[in-house]
Amino acid sequence: MATIKIQKLNIGTEFRAAIKDQAGAKVPITSDDDLTFIFRKPSGAVVTKTAIIYSEPSGVMSYTTIANDLDEAGMWRVQGRIIKDDDGDDLRTSVQKFRVYDNL
Repeated sequence: MATIKIQKLNIGTEFRAAIKDQAGAKVPITSDDDLTFIFRKPSGAVVTKTAIIYSEPSGVMSYTTIANDLDEAGMWRVQGRIIKDDDGDDLRTSVQKFRVYDNL
C-alpha cells in the first residue's frame, strides 16, 4: 500500500491488497470468494469491512471508506483476508500500518 496522508472522517480513501500464497505467487480471486479487510483502530477496536475485486487475475481486492469509517485519529492497522470458495483456504496479507490525522 502506498503511503498517503489520511485525515479523520475521510470518505473515499481506497485500500488495496494483493493476496499471495505461501510461495509468494498472487492468488486469483473470484466473485464466489469471501473478501474482507480487517481494521484495528488506535483504541484497539477491530472492524471488518467487505472488500470487492479490484483485479481478479492479479488477486487484488479493494475497499473504499464511507462516512464514519475512519473515526479515530492515530495509528491504525489493516490486513486483507480471503476465504476461497472452492477449497475453504483462509489467506491473509501481512499487516500494514497507517496513520489517520486529526482535523481542526
